[in-house]
Amino acid sequence: MKRFNIACILILIVSLMLTACSPGKPNDLDELQNIGSGLIMSADELLRFFESGEEAECELGANINLGDEMLTISQGDRNSLVIIGNGHTITSDAECLVRLDDGCSISLIDINLISGHDCIGGLGDISVYGEKLSINTVANGIRAAGSVTVLPQSDIKIISSNGYIIVGHSIILGEKSIVEAISENALHAICAEKTDLTIDVGARLSASGSSYSVLYTEEVLYMNDGATLSVSNAGIYHGAEIGKLKVDGVVTINASGGDQGVGVFIFELRENIYLLGSCTPQYRFDLGRGSLNFVESADDIPKPTPKPAIGPTTNPTTNP
Repeated sequence: MKRFNIACILILIVSLMLTACSPGKPNDLDELQNIGSGLIMSADELLRFFESGEEAECELGANINLGDEMLTISQGDRNSLVIIGNGHTITSDAECLVRLDDGCSISLIDINLISGHDCIGGLGDISVYGEKLSINTVANGIRAAGSVTVLPQSDIKIISSNGYIIVGHSIILGEKSIVEAISENALHAICAEKTDLTIDVGARLSASGSSYSVLYTEEVLYMNDGATLSVSNAGIYHGAEIGKLKVDGVVTINASGGDQGVGVFIFELRENIYLLGSCTPQYRFDLGRGSLNFVESADDIPKPTPKPAIGPTTNPTTNP
């Protein structure tokens, strides 16, 4: 009997050893691998990083649901933070998913943001960098009390069911940035409500929706060499409604308006401006005697006429 008990104990020990050495479920392995890896796996960890972390960059290892909690970036040593999403999603039902103080910035890389209200909010001037950034929101995509700067080389897609895509006192799309904006039901998709909108060298802005005017700028729309603007309104009025247009170099505008609007409406047009692209229905303006001329090739754009010198000049071949 004693030998039988010893044999049973040995069998039990061997079984336990085999169980311990056997491979676990894939999810269990993933969790074990993430322990000590530095990857953020929960809402609590992400909130702690924003509130009291020492690093300026974090990396997600899972989808994060913030509930009604808001991420905040404040002025100080950590006024510019980076989230590397690894394709994961952050969801929030707070007033803003992330709120930035004046002068702060955020970089969002390979990540999806889903918000039940505003997604990115700013209490002043803010900067946003996005790389493979997708935003889906019920209200506003990016909204600031000051200026909104989309940093160079960004690649951002924003969809809103009932709000602005980007709205601020002024908006700057940095060099070679790409923004795709889809607004299903808002007064404007892109709105520089106080001053100017700048589309910098090589940047591309595509905006569509059922709006009063898909794009609105209170003052000047600046477009620098290689910039592209595409606007399409499936609603009532204009594709783009702008105060003035200033162009430097060769730029492209493709604009289509709604049932009762035009592709581009300009309040003041005092220059003859040549552009690549098209405008349907034909553009209109309120003040001035200028024109918009849409052509198919840069070769069709007249070379600027040199302006005569003003005031006394010195012949450069003559010694003083």
